[in-house]
Amino acid sequence: DAVQCKTAFGGHVYLLYSIDHGETWVKFGSYIVHNYRLPHFTAVEEELPPGGFSNQTMFMWDQPYFEDKRDYWALDDIVIFHRFEGNWREGEKYLTTKEAVLDDIQRAQCCFETELCESDPSLLTKEDCQDVHGWDGTNHYILRGADAYVIIASLLALTKFLYNFTILMLTNGDVVIDKFIKKYMPRACRKKKSNALFDFQQRPDEEPPPGMLAEGAFQCVVHPQFRRFVAIVFAFPWVVSFIWMFSVTNGYQVYQPFVSFKNEATPEESTYMDRPPYVEPDNEMDVSSGFVVFLCMSMDFANIFWLSKHIFCLWPGWVPEVSIDTNPRNNWLKVGKQKIILTDVKDLQRFSKRFCQYVCLLYILGGMPWCSITMIMKGQWLKYEKARLAEGMVGFIACFRAFFGANVFVKFHFASEYILTLNNDLRDDMGLSMRVEKVRYLAFYCFATISISVGLIISTYYYHSKLHSFLVSVICGAMGAVYGVALGLFQGLPTFPQFFFTRWPAEGHSVQYDKKIHCPCIFYCAYCSDMHTRVGYLVLFLDNMQSYQELLKGDQGGEMFGDEGL
Repeated sequence: DAVQCKTAFGGHVYLLYSIDHGETWVKFGSYIVHNYRLPHFTAVEEELPPGGFSNQTMFMWDQPYFEDKRDYWALDDIVIFHRFEGNWREGEKYLTTKEAVLDDIQRAQCCFETELCESDPSLLTKEDCQDVHGWDGTNHYILRGADAYVIIASLLALTKFLYNFTILMLTNGDVVIDKFIKKYMPRACRKKKSNALFDFQQRPDEEPPPGMLAEGAFQCVVHPQFRRFVAIVFAFPWVVSFIWMFSVTNGYQVYQPFVSFKNEATPEESTYMDRPPYVEPDNEMDVSSGFVVFLCMSMDFANIFWLSKHIFCLWPGWVPEVSIDTNPRNNWLKVGKQKIILTDVKDLQRFSKRFCQYVCLLYILGGMPWCSITMIMKGQWLKYEKARLAEGMVGFIACFRAFFGANVFVKFHFASEYILTLNNDLRDDMGLSMRVEKVRYLAFYCFATISISVGLIISTYYYHSKLHSFLVSVICGAMGAVYGVALGLFQGLPTFPQFFFTRWPAEGHSVQYDKKIHCPCIFYCAYCSDMHTRVGYLVLFLDNMQSYQELLKGDQGGEMFGDEGL
């Protein structure tokens, strides 16, 4: 009939009693389930009617309309008594027992990794869960929170390394291989040099012939006190955060379930038709907490090492040798192993001491142990609402740094100056950079790469639905196209700075130039070169800045850099 066909979800719950061993039941309490849909238990009191007074009274709670997939409710702390004092809920014994029971419930919810666990379940030890009935004795939790951010950051860093290594081998592979052979291969196994008297084809990344010395050689100004200061600023937070992270991280396993490729949904798994068919994961990827800690330590140290070597030059051997060779055959500015063709130099600009201090601070922020701080935030027993916010903010910084490098804050500052500027000249520069053909190519390549990659990941790690995978891959590909446009835009602007902080920050001059990367083929393919060419921003602190500027300007200083000069 109509009553039996009603939806069971939301049926009332009734309290009944029986005095004849369950033969007949009498209702004396009724509860509307909507009034009790709360995140906590609700105290309910009922007075037994006189007809239920006996020494064999039985009680029953019943929900006639019940759906096992959607209805769930619980009873706890059932007490049958004749008389209590009026303020029994305020007694010390009751409050102590209530707090202990709530703690036990919360501990059990975390041991079983339920959604009602208010903190990260991986913070529990085996001793915390060994007395929980039904616990299987393993600390095995799904990948989430700080662990997920660290692993995502490490995957981004690995992807970036493989991409940069591929580009390096394609554009300068022969030089890299020659240096590797000279450094690691025994002399007897090396290829013998040619006896040719002349080399008519000299690439821009090769050393000048013997006897042709640079006209201007300079030394970087080095302040030992500044080196010690930077070393302490980097080392102290890294050591403290590692010890703190190690002390708050227990031994556990995190896993990410995934579906084997070409797996199909069974009819039982496709019950709900309002969403794509769900495929039960049939495999999982396990990672130990010790490995996550190792990733944190390694990634933080790698960024500190990169800044120490390429920005602050803390080791004497890392200080670059600077020279300018105006010989028509060379005509370059050499900074360490990098050579800048003087005709590619676009501008010389002066900057203030305060600007230099601000950039130095941004570099130091990039070297902070963000991955370790993410794990430390996890170990503070924050509730999920606060943990999601705290771990998410720090984890986002760690992922952002893994993708854009240790100088991410400096890049962001230089890029934001163009995005937020109201200066018409700077906006004109942005417009000219946007019109370069490589912007369209980068947008297309990023769209294709990300859409295909995301489509494969969605199809493999979650559930199979051609429409769902296609839509998600297209949306992510569109976001990748936006990233490609932004990348092409900023590559045409001086937003990729290269500072050499060998002394305390001070006022100085910057060099803007076209940082060109040549294709390895003999014809120097213009397409590959243009795709990887960007505007560089170089800052050096030298012992003779006046001669350095004069050699850069040459005889055409007024025409090249403007009549106002410096």
